[in-house]
Amino acid sequence: QNQVVFAQFPVLSIKFGVSHNKVKFFLYICPMRHWLLLIFSLMISCRAVAQQTIDDVYQYKIDEERMTAESISSDTLLFYRVVHNHRDLYGQITDYRFSFVDYSRRGVEFYRRDVVLDGLSLSRTRMSALRRLGLAEKSFAGIFSQDGAKVGYAGSDEFSSTEGIPINGGNVGLFFSGRGYLGGVRAAVHHAMSKGWSMSLYASGRLGDDLYIDGVGQNSVDAALRLSHKSSSGNTLSVVAMLQSGERGLRYGSTDEAFTLTRNRLYNPSWGYQAGEKRNSRVRRDNSPYLMLSYSANLGATTSMTLSAGGGFDSRSYSSLGWYDASTPRPDNYRYMPSYYANPVVAAAVAEEWRTGNEKYTQIDWDELYQRNRYSARGAIYALEDRVAQNMQGEVALRFKSELSPSLSLHYALRARYLSSRNFKRMRDLLGASYHTDIDYFLLDDDTFSHKTDNDVHHPDHRIVEGDKFGYDYALFENNLSAELGLRYSV
Repeated sequence: QNQVVFAQFPVLSIKFGVSHNKVKFFLYICPMRHWLLLIFSLMISCRAVAQQTIDDVYQYKIDEERMTAESISSDTLLFYRVVHNHRDLYGQITDYRFSFVDYSRRGVEFYRRDVVLDGLSLSRTRMSALRRLGLAEKSFAGIFSQDGAKVGYAGSDEFSSTEGIPINGGNVGLFFSGRGYLGGVRAAVHHAMSKGWSMSLYASGRLGDDLYIDGVGQNSVDAALRLSHKSSSGNTLSVVAMLQSGERGLRYGSTDEAFTLTRNRLYNPSWGYQAGEKRNSRVRRDNSPYLMLSYSANLGATTSMTLSAGGGFDSRSYSSLGWYDASTPRPDNYRYMPSYYANPVVAAAVAEEWRTGNEKYTQIDWDELYQRNRYSARGAIYALEDRVAQNMQGEVALRFKSELSPSLSLHYALRARYLSSRNFKRMRDLLGASYHTDIDYFLLDDDTFSHKTDNDVHHPDHRIVEGDKFGYDYALFENNLSAELGLRYSV
């Protein structure tokens, strides 16, 4: 006899069972005081379920009159979960949060796949240029490539500059997006020259403002060149050069209150008007050149060799507003929102400014920041900072492949790699001021460390001008030397 319990409470137990083609129900009833407790619990449980439906509607349908407020409750005993809000501590810890495993190979996102050019590791941002150059491409889903090298758990996309030459020709295309940028143009040309030389050239540009989000836009250029020479003996020499450069206006996140008041789920608080022109405080700037040389030769009837060396320099910066012992310039800060004010008259007046779209309240007031800096007696109290990451990479790979038999091959290689990362903060714009003092403004009113506010102890009260590093400056280094050996057998 098999029994399945559908519902079981301290006061009521209902069981359903199947035994020899007979259906049985079992009902156990407890004293009256337990019934009252059960009814009270069920009423509160139904309230929690109804609240979940309201939350779902509120997330996708703007209603100015409805304001949500979730109570914070303790979660000491699991029995009391029935009287709690559906978002409790126990649920936050135990809820299933591995949905990415359902949609990713081996639980790893696709952008974790390795990108390899002639045995050298590259960033996935360069894949488009490599394909436009017409390089031979192979994809591997497993953790080992065709050459026997171990790659990441997400697999790899491997390109070769020594296999094949694109046919003569070219293409030019115009494209429009409206998301992130307005549109752009790209062109690629392939040309086979005399004496075994061939060339491929690619260039692309994106520009314009986003059609849906104010302050978002892009102006960037990508360029790549491949130059190859194949000798009469079959040896191949290739040079690949790539460049990515540009800047993008980005979007800040915000609060549900700001989205509701502006009636715009794409509201962006990171921009404002300066002298009548739109200016974004959140801008990403990239500059990334890369150069690679590869030589492939046959060392005999059964062994081939490929020597590759490459390196690049990636510089990326994110700008953001900084304020020093001053009120925050972010328009959607909680102190500037209607819900912060206890006086209902003031709250209603602030809410009205947000609903009417008064950009003095809803966006950054650049002119006001410049004016406050002019009246400051201690330098810039508002400024535009850059958080910069500069990465250098150099790699050399010497790979061999020996065909021991038609079904057995041996792969072996030596690799050397150098990585360095420099991270610092840089002053981009003092917003009309002449200097900024490099101290930790969060310690000014600290009882213990208010006399130790200098960020640079070697230069007390150091004054920063535009272009100077300040705040933090550190570097990380990595050197790697490895050997690989693989045996491949196929039937």
